[in-house]
Amino acid sequence: MPVMRTTATKLGPWTLLERIAVGGTSEVYRAQGENGIVALKLPRTPRGRDALLHEAKLLEKLEHAGLSTLVACDPRGDWLALELIHGLPLVEWAAERPLEEVVQVLLRVLTALNYLHSQEIVHGDLTPSNVMVRKDGEPILLDLGLAAELDETVPFGFRGTLGYAAPELLKGGVPTPSSDLYAFGAVAYASLAGEPPFNPPDPAALAYLPLATVPPPPSSHRPALAGPIDEVLLELLARSPIHRPDDLRVIAARLWEGSGTDSARPVLGMSELRDTLRRLAVEVLSGETRVVVLYGPPGSGRRTLAEEALRVALREGAEYVEADKLEAAKGKTPAAHTGEASPEFAAEMARAAVASARPTLLIVQTERPVPALREMGASEFTPPPLGRGDTVRLAVAWGAPAERAERWWRDSFGHPASIHGHIRAWLRTQGRHIDDAQLDAVPKQILAILSEQGPSSLPDIARSLRVGEHTLLDHCEVLFAEGRIESAEDGAILRMTSPP
Repeated sequence: MPVMRTTATKLGPWTLLERIAVGGTSEVYRAQGENGIVALKLPRTPRGRDALLHEAKLLEKLEHAGLSTLVACDPRGDWLALELIHGLPLVEWAAERPLEEVVQVLLRVLTALNYLHSQEIVHGDLTPSNVMVRKDGEPILLDLGLAAELDETVPFGFRGTLGYAAPELLKGGVPTPSSDLYAFGAVAYASLAGEPPFNPPDPAALAYLPLATVPPPPSSHRPALAGPIDEVLLELLARSPIHRPDDLRVIAARLWEGSGTDSARPVLGMSELRDTLRRLAVEVLSGETRVVVLYGPPGSGRRTLAEEALRVALREGAEYVEADKLEAAKGKTPAAHTGEASPEFAAEMARAAVASARPTLLIVQTERPVPALREMGASEFTPPPLGRGDTVRLAVAWGAPAERAERWWRDSFGHPASIHGHIRAWLRTQGRHIDDAQLDAVPKQILAILSEQGPSSLPDIARSLRVGEHTLLDHCEVLFAEGRIESAEDGAILRMTSPP
């Protein structure tokens, strides 16, 4: 039952001026006292009264610039007066801010969290709304109502905020420093990406999504995050505490390093398929063998999808093994990728995965569906082309003009390798050094052959690489788009247009 209060604007020594926040167990007012304006927390339930008394008890023995300051507390828990923070909630403050500036504030949040942990206190409910950024840019951690001392007995059942609570808390587990770090990862994700890790149409899904899958990389929402920041945030959001980083200094160093380095090549588009692959990778860690077939022409995004799914499995505790060594794999849950595979090799590896005594993830990359794998229960997918919007976002992420991206998308029909080729060609015109290490193996081999032998016929190159002529042309897409090669004699000859 809610705690009843009169409608009077006076409460003890305080005059209530306006309500500024409301939660499940308490509400916060801007209030006037003898010595000025405060943030006055009032309980809405009996549990809220206990939480206020608990928060006051903790704040009395804590002193840190990143924590809210206790002013006074009613001994019965009728109110809790705190320093009023003039500023904005973290995510609202972070919108449109430069990446480095947001990371700097997150590092200070991490410092305050480290202080709590050094005092053997777990925050227990770290969310974006519980971090206020003052006008001078200093973040303040709020609401220790659910905080717990490490040796304290915590009531059984879920405590926290859906969407930011660690999976172990959703199962009724006890808050720990690791669950705080999961929450920090979720808060940092929301602040940097502009979207929370999970954002389902039905909020009730937040009660099970963190148990069943992992979020998309933050760079799916903000391409500039691709690289170290992507990795550290996804590691913090691992489903199991044993797979999360636990050294706050290392976490801080990796975030800071990521904010000052050029982003890696972001992966955009194909969101539904990527979500499906993440779920399948997680299912393997839950005890299921999964064989995934990614089929389509070279350059369609198969390898990128496979690598992303494998990284999910490895972060969740799987161990990478070579596809042809699945039968001999020992130790952790094995995860393997065949690379470009013939139907015969793919079927052989799939049989080894299915026959394995342990749950196994095998990702097979082929040009066409393999009926034999379908009969074994494999999941088959072909990457869809990039959409117009994702093509523009990808180009803009590399600094290219949006109007050029529109033309590249129309010319390439959304073929990812071709779009990347156009972007690479444009970057070269801007004087940017483009590393050919980013190219797939076959395009690099094509450049090597043409550099060594000069103009060569399609059949000769295809024989050298042991691929069909149609497959060869698929691999050439990125090189044509980049302007590195051209065809001659009605397409029968390939030659280079610039040095490799």
